[in-house]
Amino acid sequence: MRHESKGATMNWYHGLTLGRKILMGFLLVACIAGLSGILAAGSIWDVSRRGELMYTGNLVPISDLTDVVKGYQTSLSLMRDIIIDQASQEQNDHLEMLKQSEGRVTKGLASFFASNRSTEAAALQKSISDDLKLYDYFREKIVELAITERRDEAVNIMRTQALDVTERIEAS
Repeated sequence: MRHESKGATMNWYHGLTLGRKILMGFLLVACIAGLSGILAAGSIWDVSRRGELMYTGNLVPISDLTDVVKGYQTSLSLMRDIIIDQASQEQNDHLEMLKQSEGRVTKGLASFFASNRSTEAAALQKSISDDLKLYDYFREKIVELAITERRDEAVNIMRTQALDVTERIEAS
């Protein structure tokens, strides 16, 4: 017989009936298919998780950036209105809206900065933070001068020193 020359390792297989050989082949293919299915499902789940992380990590903070820009532009126009309006009630209304606007800017920037993970973003974050601190100083000074009836000084600061800072902020 030719089966005996192949060695003892396959004798158990050659002794099986054809039906059992087919059944074993089917079970082997089913096990391989099941294993590859489990691996594929794990890969699909991982891709889904990464896609969700990409969305929450990148797109959501970008939407906060529009609130920052709107709040910043609103604060510039409110400072102008504080200088222009001479009635204390109107100035107080503008001051209240200015505080709300600055709160939106701070909240939006905090959310955006929390999502940044690269070194370039960290450098940009530091630059923007430094410029905003300087802007806050000039904003407070301009508001203080406008409220104390020294509008000409407030306008002068707004047109000279504060203008440089606002241009840097808008450029970044």
